Amino acid sequence: MTPQAVNVGDDTLAFIKRWEGFTPRAAWDYHQWSIGYGTRSREGEQITEAEAEHRLRLVLDDYAEALASRLTVATTPAKDTALLSAAFNLGVGGIGPVLDPCN
Repeated sequence: MTPQAVNVGDDTLAFIKRWEGFTPRAAWDYHQWSIGYGTRSREGEQITEAEAEHRLRLVLDDYAEALASRLTVATTPAKDTALLSAAFNLGVGGIGPVLDPCN
């Protein structure tokens, strides 16, 4: 089957930014340093909102590519947002295969 596209739209970016919140200074977050809208960082790092959004989009683009290779069904913009939000918080492997339940 041809991989389906998973799109990082403006609504997806806004949704994740709203849930994550903006942090201009690196903070310890469970098992890593995080900054901006929840992207990886290093201790002592500082960031602007523009750079934070850029980093978030790069991470989401990577997740979108990884998810697209696993999909067996078409998605909608709302489904793309849900999948990318889950992948951002759990990792692509953490959400399991995204398969067609009819097969």
